Amino acid sequence: MSLPYSIDFLLNLEDGAFVVNRERQILLWNSMAEKLTGLESQVLIGKSCARHLRCHIDDSGNSLCEEACPLKKALISGKPQELESNMRHISGSLIPVKIKVIPYHNQQGFIEGAIEIFQPISQPEWLYSSEVISDRITFTDAETGLYNRNFLDSYYLRLVKEQRAHYDRGLVFVDVEVLGEIRNIKSKLDAFTMRQKVAEVLMLTQADDGEMVAARWTNNTFVVLINNSHPLHLQDVVLNLENALRLVLYNEHFPSFDVTFRLMSTLISSDEPLEKVVDILQKRAKGFKPKRKRPSPS
Repeated sequence: MSLPYSIDFLLNLEDGAFVVNRERQILLWNSMAEKLTGLESQVLIGKSCARHLRCHIDDSGNSLCEEACPLKKALISGKPQELESNMRHISGSLIPVKIKVIPYHNQQGFIEGAIEIFQPISQPEWLYSSEVISDRITFTDAETGLYNRNFLDSYYLRLVKEQRAHYDRGLVFVDVEVLGEIRNIKSKLDAFTMRQKVAEVLMLTQADDGEMVAARWTNNTFVVLINNSHPLHLQDVVLNLENALRLVLYNEHFPSFDVTFRLMSTLISSDEPLEKVVDILQKRAKGFKPKRKRPSPS
């Protein structure tokens, strides 16, 4: 099955692109952005663009990264922003660019962050319109690159409507619990890394099965939906997921906190609303105490 929405859309975009959250922390910085600025993704991810990037310069040499920041305007107004400016390369040279900023929203309609796309003014036209980009982001979780709850809801409804399932639909609820408080910047970065690790496992699992879709449901919960499943198949999926998550979460060192997880699964043989089924699994997960927590580093 070919799914139309993926974070690869931004990673592989031929324009410079980056994604920030509401605090303007950089969540994604693509290869063309690296080429145009000389700044590497690994240096910027998790950093504040206002403090560490500061590469928007107007024709008078003034920084646009404070009150005139197009990202800040988009986050406040909820409206796309377009302008022409200069992008400062790490070498100090200025490149005239066209900038397009598009806010993105969560399932409740609140602004979660913004996407900035930029290209040299010499390039004749944008490769994608704001509408196309907004449409894709509507169904993608910008932080993890997984599909989001919007996509999973619409995909599930389409399966029910088309009656594509020849067998039951399998559902796996992944509940990742942070054992500690997320307060300072360091702990927030560790939580971001932890969600990235979970997403990598789910993406690999999804890539191995064309009938499987993985999505981020809430902050630290994820859902895997499998079209055409049966008890033995679902049991095998859960076992493989559990082993893979143990490997990345229990062997990874998160200095700010410990972490554990729970997997709950079920088969859906009717047109039961997806949210209702997930809620049942979530309640089941809350009443389940995991047998093992991440061991302390030796």
